[in-house]
Amino acid sequence: MERVLSDLIQKQVGKHVQVKFQSKIPQEGLQGYGGKFAGEKTVAGLYRPAEKIIQVAMADPRYPDLLRTALHEPFHAVQDLLATPAELKILK
Repeated sequence: MERVLSDLIQKQVGKHVQVKFQSKIPQEGLQGYGGKFAGEKTVAGLYRPAEKIIQVAMADPRYPDLLRTALHEPFHAVQDLLATPAELKILK
């Protein structure tokens, strides 16, 4: 499954990011596009712009839809690394 998700992510953003997988991703200390959600202790995935890393939680029962995460997180990398200011303006 990791290979499938990694391929899907790289089809969206190419080799611009590294993809990492872990069982669960703790929300504690995270800041980013999505912000914090009250009551949640983990996140489905995240994009770390400084490191150019996308992480996907593979075994978190709160987030069983891995495909959704693999389609969502790369968009943050597109916003950060690939989209032009004019393209970002259209998205607002």
